[in-house]
Formats: sequence, C-alpha cells, structure tokens
Amino acid sequence: MIKKCAIIVIFLLILFSLTFAQVHGRIAPELNGIDINGRPFSLSAYKGRTILVSFWAIWCDKCKKRFPHFAVLQNKYANRGFIVILVNIDPKDKWPNALLYLRSNNIYFPVLAFAEPEKLVNYRLDAIPFQIVIDKNFVVKWTGFSAPNDFEIEEILDTRQRQPRTPGQDDLPGDIEPE
Repeated sequence: MIKKCAIIVIFLLILFSLTFAQVHGRIAPELNGIDINGRPFSLSAYKGRTILVSFWAIWCDKCKKRFPHFAVLQNKYANRGFIVILVNIDPKDKWPNALLYLRSNNIYFPVLAFAEPEKLVNYRLDAIPFQIVIDKNFVVKWTGFSAPNDFEIEEILDTRQRQPRTPGQDDLPGDIEPE
C-alpha cells in the first residue's frame, strides 16, 4: 500500500513539473474541496487576509519540520490578518494519519485535504515542501521550497504603497526636500 501511495505521489509531482514561477505575481488559483475533517473548504474564503499556503504530505519530514516556524509566524502576525493554511496532498486513506499527526503535535492550522490534481496543477508544484504567500488582494507574492522569513512576511503585510516623491510635488510648508 505504501508503494502504491508513493507511486501516486511521484506521478502527481511529475504531472505538476512546470515551474512555480509562473504563478508568482498572478491572482492565486482557487483551491476548494473539503478540509481534513470533512467540512467544505475554499481558499478564496480567506481573501482579504495574507495567506501562507504550505503543500505537504504525512511522509514528508521536511514539510513537518516547518510547522513550528509557521506557528511562530501566525502568532506574530495574526493581528495583521496573517494566516497559515496547509494543503495535504496525501491520498484520502492517509488523512487519518495526517490528522492524528497534526493533533498529537498541537497543530491547528486550517487544512485542505488532498485537492484534485486538476486544481493542484494551477500551482505548478515541482516538489514538496512548497509554500506560497498570497497577499490580501489574492495575488501570489512569494513562492518557494523554503519557508518565508520574517522580513519577507513583513514586506507582504506592509500595505503602504511607496511611491517615489518628486520634490515640490504636494509639498507642505516646512517639508524638507531631498538633496
């Protein structure tokens, strides 16, 4: 059975072997289905928040090692609308193992259970662990096999538009012009 699951996962990873850079800077593709507890799930329900999506599987130790870092990020930035969502790509018969692992390690992120391949292909997965960060406008701002660091999250959360300022433009009395 393990061999069959491994073959399925390898097939899916080969199927999705397009570069993930193609999603960076674009509107995030929708992911919907059911969560690991069997309830309806839609990624777009989180639009308006900054979302770190991590694709993982129960057999992926590198994936699981990132969860404590994700918990730190979520605790640190939750008050600014940041949330972590896990997308488990295990076959349905492995969901109980994934759920047991999460609960026994006190990991309580929202978890989308295995999405159909036609939905995952939109994310151009090459391998896991794979993370993306989606901004509040639902645009993919960061992608990678590593976990994003605080600086990268801060940059995405900073919603101020920094426009270059032309001296003399909209100056108020007392403004100091750059040299």
